[in-house]
Amino acid sequence: MNVTRFADGLWRWTAYYEEWRDEVGCVYYEATDGVVLIDPLVPPEVSEATRFWKALDRDIARVELPVHVYVTVFWHARSGGEIVRRYHGALHAPSRARAANEKRTGVSASVFRPGDAL
Repeated sequence: MNVTRFADGLWRWTAYYEEWRDEVGCVYYEATDGVVLIDPLVPPEVSEATRFWKALDRDIARVELPVHVYVTVFWHARSGGEIVRRYHGALHAPSRARAANEKRTGVSASVFRPGDAL
C-alpha cells in the first residue's frame, strides 16, 4: 500500500486488487460535513489491512463525521460495502449502476447523476 498526502484531510492510497492483478487508486477526503472515500479498497495483505483499518479508525474517530463511500463505476465497488457496514455509513453510486453496486456491495445505495453537487 502506498499513501500520498496532498493536503490536510486529502489522501490517496493504492492497493493491489486481485481481480485486476494490478494496483488501484483510492481517495480519502475530509469534507466539512463528512468523510468521503472514493472507490476504496482495503489492502488484501493482512499486515497492510491492519495498518489501513488502524489509520482509518483513528481518522473517523477524530473527525466524528458521517462516512460516505462514493463508487464512480460499479466495478470500483471493491471494499465499499465493508467500509459502509463498519462505520454505519452511506454508499453513493451513479444512477445507472445502482443495482450493480448494490449487488457487489450488499448495501443499498443512494444515486448521483452527472452534474449533481456531491
